[in-house]
Amino acid sequence: GCAASLVPRWVLGGLPNWMAGDGGQGLATLVLAALVFLVVEHVLFAGSAWLNHAEDEQWLRAQLTSPGYHVGEAGVVLTGGLMAAVWTAGPWFVLLFGPLYALMQRAVLVEPLRENAVMAAELVETNRQLEAVSEFKSDLMGMLAHEVGNPLASVTGYAEIATDALEEGDLDEALPAVRVVQRNADQIGGVLRDIVSLVEANPGGLTARPEPTALLPHLRAAAAAQPAAAQPDVHCPEGLVALIQPGHLDQVLANLLGNATKYAGGATRVVATPDGERQVVIAVQDDGPGIPEDFRDQVFRRRTRHPDTADAVSGRGLGLHISRALALANGGDLRLSDSPSGSCFELVLQAPGD
Repeated sequence: GCAASLVPRWVLGGLPNWMAGDGGQGLATLVLAALVFLVVEHVLFAGSAWLNHAEDEQWLRAQLTSPGYHVGEAGVVLTGGLMAAVWTAGPWFVLLFGPLYALMQRAVLVEPLRENAVMAAELVETNRQLEAVSEFKSDLMGMLAHEVGNPLASVTGYAEIATDALEEGDLDEALPAVRVVQRNADQIGGVLRDIVSLVEANPGGLTARPEPTALLPHLRAAAAAQPAAAQPDVHCPEGLVALIQPGHLDQVLANLLGNATKYAGGATRVVATPDGERQVVIAVQDDGPGIPEDFRDQVFRRRTRHPDTADAVSGRGLGLHISRALALANGGDLRLSDSPSGSCFELVLQAPGD
């Protein structure tokens, strides 16, 4: 509008007569006005592209450097100007140019830009879904390696113990080993069932079916599954019950006690206590070196291990991450609490209602 109004008055002076003489001066004025218009428009659009993220504005940037875009825009201005020239008055240029420019702008820029914005949004959502699927696949493979690998190693070890004891006729030593093998085999079966349910029901996260579960038998079984020199004392009131899927409780306890065995020589005690009327807390305590202060806020992150122990202790950095996911899926939480010595992980569970 400014180019259409000011340039002709600046070149032709006063109220311009576009068709004076042979009209050459009026045509030159139109060309100059079109150039001024294009420069101003280019600056405005370039500023818009510069202020936004480059990946969201690639199409607009390409338009601004396309000869066809500038030819089309110049054609709009010249067409409007030539029509205004028929009326030989500057104001008609503005009146005719406005709707022409709006129609052309909608066809050339606005509609394609809107379509590209929709396509970009769909592409972002597709990429997000692909990233979620990739992360889920990675977590699933890690869960298979970790949650099946640990009890499988226990099965192998205690199977050898049972075999040696049976060959020597020592049933008193063979029977506990066979029970540990059976318990870990059941745990592997539960993990596999959970993985199948996870894939079928909710590929974006863990699911659980919490139920009232007596804690003392599970705590004693988890402690007995550890090596003889690393079995903790268990303190739990008879009849204490919490809401959790039993297989998930076994997995979390196995992970916590297994970590204590690897990093601290074994847990020293497992203590389950009611916390008020609505919660139950299971604390797994060890007397090891503890969690470094600079690592405490990262201890539950997936595939995260402290550099001081990453090379010395085998692992994938998934145990605590999966354990906390299981706790959250059951309506509870897993936290690292302050301890005067060693480490103390607390599994917080909901207590059954009346």
